Amino acid sequence: MSDIGKGAYLALFSQIGISLLIANLGGALLGHWIDGQLNSGPIFLILGFIGGFTAGAVVAARLVQRTLRHLDALDVATKAAKREREARERDAARLKGRVE
Repeated sequence: MSDIGKGAYLALFSQIGISLLIANLGGALLGHWIDGQLNSGPIFLILGFIGGFTAGAVVAARLVQRTLRHLDALDVATKAAKREREARERDAARLKGRVE
């Protein structure tokens, strides 16, 4: 794995953690606020937490898919560039052998 890949995975894990934290916290706070407005038990707090977790999981899944697609495209481009460089080196070696 290249340094770019390691940095991308670190950024991905950070984004996943932040998105899960914000979604869970937002859902729980919204549920708590609704419970306070309706003078109900913690039902909306629990529902808000579950909804926040679900939203965070969806966001995390999309982040992972997008990052993996990007890394796959980067890998394909790197391999193509390597094949092209190796072909140029082979051609240069063949031409050098003809000249001598």
